[in-house]
Amino acid sequence: MHGLALLAACSEPTTLRALVDGVAARSRRDFAEIAATLMLLIDNGLLLGAETPLQKTDQGTWAHFPTHIGLLDDELRTKQFLAAIRAQVTADDVVLDIGSGTGVMAVGAALAGAKHVFAMEASAMAGTVRELARANGVADRVTVLQGWSTRLELPTRATLLVTETIGNDPLGEHIVDIVADAKKRLLTKDARIIPHELSVYAYLASVPDELADYHRFGAGNTGRWSRDYGIDFGVLAHVTNQALPTSLEQREAASLLELSEPVLVGGVDFGSTLPLITPFALVAKSAGRFDAVVSYFEVALAPGITLSTRPSIASPTNSWLTRLWLESTPRWVAAGEVIRLQARFAQSSIVIEPTT
Repeated sequence: MHGLALLAACSEPTTLRALVDGVAARSRRDFAEIAATLMLLIDNGLLLGAETPLQKTDQGTWAHFPTHIGLLDDELRTKQFLAAIRAQVTADDVVLDIGSGTGVMAVGAALAGAKHVFAMEASAMAGTVRELARANGVADRVTVLQGWSTRLELPTRATLLVTETIGNDPLGEHIVDIVADAKKRLLTKDARIIPHELSVYAYLASVPDELADYHRFGAGNTGRWSRDYGIDFGVLAHVTNQALPTSLEQREAASLLELSEPVLVGGVDFGSTLPLITPFALVAKSAGRFDAVVSYFEVALAPGITLSTRPSIASPTNSWLTRLWLESTPRWVAAGEVIRLQARFAQSSIVIEPTT
């Protein structure tokens, strides 16, 4: 009952006594009840004391150098974003770069001639953005703001937004919420957005036994464990994990046999920032064993500039992983057979599952 009030009151550091007294005064509830709720929040790590060491968070993850090395090594991804920036930026533009990382997009926008660039980066990489701007002679036109974009303000609204907050699950880094918040508080009404559209596709696939068994309780696994340990693990073969996808490297995903043509299952037009998701059907183009649904995405960055993560055509340097939704029990499908599925938007993720 009091959890949200306590968390809201801790948006800035405060003392325990002031916190409990303040919430009690507003809610007129029992002091002991509020104190018990407070201790529960502390015990579960939702509130930290001044001396409590910070645990690993998204901020720590994004300060991890190998993450940024992988992104910069994705040559097509970086070049396409920079090309879109050059195609969109004018000398009058104020550019906002959310999730700046090393600063490559922010510096790219400044070099493309933007009047000013605001680079928002929550992690310690914010210092690297400043260094990169200085090294490239644009420090006077790049302002770095450290923190989450949803908690920062700008002195003037931006006319162009660039954000590469796109994960292996394309919506998993909260790009929909980030863009919606930026449009409300940080952008002009007619601001352009890079990317301006994101589309998710899916197709049927056959998966080799060895790969499938590595990711699910298959007959091969359960039989081996039963022999090795003298315990019947057969019941695990019926446990399904369809709601949680597996992620595959580009080369591994490209080796899978495609049993159907891809179809559009949903996406986001960032002009409206509303995920559009509907039921869909996949039609087997040949007979084969249906093991999984593969999903990938495409992002439209600017007119004529699109990035695709479809395994069979994506760049060899593609750093995004491919999502694989394994069936609990593989089955044979005939050419022309229709598999009906649905996609839903849940907790900043796209979930693909059988229709109910």
